[in-house]
This record gives sequence, structure tokens and C-alpha cells, in this order.
Amino acid sequence: MTAVFCRRESDRSATTWKGRLAPFRRLEFIVSDGAKGIAAAVRELAASFACEGRRLVHGLDVFHTLRDAGRILAAVWRRAEDAFASGEKADAAVAQAKRQGLDARKAAGEARGVWTQAEQKLAEAEGLQHGYERAKAALGIFRPDGQLNDRVWAEAEIAAATAKLAGPDWKKVRNLLRDERALAFLDRMHERLEEAEPDPTMREAMVWRWLRHRRRYDAPPGSLVALAETVGRSRPMN
Repeated sequence: MTAVFCRRESDRSATTWKGRLAPFRRLEFIVSDGAKGIAAAVRELAASFACEGRRLVHGLDVFHTLRDAGRILAAVWRRAEDAFASGEKADAAVAQAKRQGLDARKAAGEARGVWTQAEQKLAEAEGLQHGYERAKAALGIFRPDGQLNDRVWAEAEIAAATAKLAGPDWKKVRNLLRDERALAFLDRMHERLEEAEPDPTMREAMVWRWLRHRRRYDAPPGSLVALAETVGRSRPMN
């Protein structure tokens, strides 16, 4: 059960957040954006919980990370589209000069330069798009191969993705992706799955069955499908 209370405050400081979080003494996991105020409040609350022998984990809301990345990426694609529009305009100027019987060599040279820049911007946009898609996949529950995602795989993918998301515009996104809290939801997911089913073989088979039911996913040979079939055949019928 979840209760949501919205209340306008004068600020978003750690003190204000601590006051709002203090009544929730059984919290185990908090998800928020990367704001410093709530982060400081959660650290203080986690420290007090630790003194009582309890654990409180803070995860980042990946929605905000992907939204910020999407906005930057959209601006990159707009610049690429504008560059191609400039190339088409330059080609039109060359064609007009030829129709008028004028020397079009200068216009053609300018057009080649414009198209070179357009191609560079397109290559930049495609590279950033690939990095974005890779980062987005790393923040999912399931990997592209249908296996459950985990921190080890996700961190490797994020490292590869952030290498492509270069430049000052992407600094905030890179920092959020590399933040240890970004993948806290995966750690919690695996912890809760292990609590629900300690046996790893049965756990993976159950995850596959759920995925098959909810998303009608057809896994490749040798993956969770084969595992589930093997488990199914080896389990006694009750």
C-alpha cells in the first residue's frame, strides 16, 4: 500500500526533507532525483537507522536521467537536421546558378563544405544516439538477451555508453549514470528475489515464466527457456 502526500514547502533543504522523512521509521529503500537536499537527508536518516541495526538504501530515479539525456539528444538531432536543410539550400543555389547560366563553381564548393559539416553532425548524432540507447538498456530490468539485468553487466554497459556521451552538455547525465545509486534498484531487485526463492535455478525459471506470461518473450536457444524446460522436466508432478 502506498500513500502520497503533496505539500508545498519554502525550500528543499536537507532539514526540510529530514522532517518529512522522519516519521517513516520502517523505510528500506528511497528513490529520488539527484538533488542534494534529499540526498543529505537520506544519509542522515540512514546513519540513524544503522545505529538501530537497520539498513536504508538510496536509489536514483532513472526517469530524470533518461529525460535529461533525451532532451540533449533531441537538440543534437535538430542541429543535424538543420545542417541537412542547409545542404539542400546550398544545392538549390548551385542549381539556380546553372539554370541562369552563371559560373556555379563557387556555389558548388560552398555546398560541398556545407554537406561535409552536415555529415559530421549526422555522425555525431548517430554516435550519441547509440550511447543513449546503450545507457537506456543498462537501466532496464531485463537485458536485451532476456536475462535479468544486474549491476556488473549494467556498469560495463554504462561505462561503454558514457564514453560515447562526450562533451560538456552530457556532464550531468554522465555523472548520474556513473553514480552508484543509479543501479541500486537492481541490487534491491536481486535481494528480494533471493529472499522469495533462495534456489538460483528455480528463481531464474520463475523469472522466465513471469516474463513469458507478461511479455510473451521468446528467448534464444540455451537461455532461460532451456533452463525452465529442464527444471520443468526434472520437477516431480504433484
